[in-house]
Amino acid sequence: MKIKIESIEDIGTVIGEMHNSEFTEEDFGFDPKNETFFLRSYSSKTLNEQRKEFYLEIYNVKKYTPLNSDKTKKDKVTGGVFDTIDIGKNGLKLSIISQDINIVLRLSKLEGILRIKNKK
Repeated sequence: MKIKIESIEDIGTVIGEMHNSEFTEEDFGFDPKNETFFLRSYSSKTLNEQRKEFYLEIYNVKKYTPLNSDKTKKDKVTGGVFDTIDIGKNGLKLSIISQDINIVLRLSKLEGILRIKNKK
């Protein structure tokens, strides 16, 4: 399943899908050449649901700022459990918040995609 991100409402859908999914320091990053942020996370398996893999890409990223530098290891943040995305400046500032980190993205335009796959 794919969800195109073009509005603040789409970010709300992303939050609902990804809430409480888990990721590590290897599961996110920023490509300055393509101005793209990515985050891969995985849901916990429950009795009634399959485990899901989420792959989020945010485009048009002008500034990438991972916070909580005390949680970094070799200039990378360690990850954690995805909580929410705070939205500011009419969607041009996104703060991705987990139990361990806060990543602030400044955008020229709100655009991206969330891919969801079922895992065994």
